[in-house]
Amino acid sequence: MPRILSLKSLLAAPSLCRDVGRFLRERLGQRLAWHSDHVEVASSARIDSLAQVNLPAIVGKPVVLSIGEKVVLGPHVRLYPSPTRGISIGSFATINSSTDIHGEVSIGRHCVLAAHIYMSSGTHEFRLRPTFTIRDQDQLAAELGKVDHGAIRIDEDVWIGQGAFIGRVVTSDVAPYDVVAGIPARKVGERALFSPPTRIDGAEENHTPYFYEGFDCDAGALKQAGATGLRKFRGRAMIVLSKIPARKVRLEGESPSRVDMRVEFAGHSWNEPLQKGKFAVEKIITDSDGFPEATFANGFALNLIVPGGVTMGISSVAVYS
Repeated sequence: MPRILSLKSLLAAPSLCRDVGRFLRERLGQRLAWHSDHVEVASSARIDSLAQVNLPAIVGKPVVLSIGEKVVLGPHVRLYPSPTRGISIGSFATINSSTDIHGEVSIGRHCVLAAHIYMSSGTHEFRLRPTFTIRDQDQLAAELGKVDHGAIRIDEDVWIGQGAFIGRVVTSDVAPYDVVAGIPARKVGERALFSPPTRIDGAEENHTPYFYEGFDCDAGALKQAGATGLRKFRGRAMIVLSKIPARKVRLEGESPSRVDMRVEFAGHSWNEPLQKGKFAVEKIITDSDGFPEATFANGFALNLIVPGGVTMGISSVAVYS
């Protein structure tokens, strides 16, 4: 386990531009993680000495910047998190030089961002108190808790090319595995056909797109899944299945220990108590209110949640009408 270095005193003064890259580079060689009430940086992250973070005035103890394992930030990458949820960069992501990220932005694991990208989730206030300058209206909005950011979410394993603008040129959702280009951005192709089936199997490599988020997905993990039939995740994962009027869900896999796994699907949520070893569970879906569902144009999202230290294996998931 890496030691934790508390930078609470360093981060006490708000609204200062900090050359955190140099500070971290000198210490990450000692395998120190960077941690405070508002910032979390994994010990294996590689951050160029010219990268910068501008922390806003923060109320309470939200984590406004989170950088995962083996993230790479190039020179002149500038991060401007919002004072609420801020910026999250998932493990194994790479962000190349002179990229600016503003507001409330979530970047998934294994993403690759080229140089000179501009990404902003927010806007400026100009009607809150029109006689004030725009800068003062922005500050007033922050003080009143009226900052309205349309959050940007980049899913896992996404490549964004050089010079892209997210928020001005790319202004709407991009479907999974679509390729977009141009000004304004438009669909020009597909990386792969995204057509969720009613059943997915861990051993099938062509089912990888539907083990959508949270699962180990590098080449080594795919090879292992082909041999064992298990797709593994820790903490939380998302699967996408065909958007049919489902009446039954079946999950099969292998649990490393006795644990409760929470399942969320199509407006329903429930806990599955699992024993150590292989499992096969079914759930009959009945009409009831539940959590707000996350859906795709042609698929339902199924979320699986286990305690953070547990590595769960899923071999197959199916829905039936």
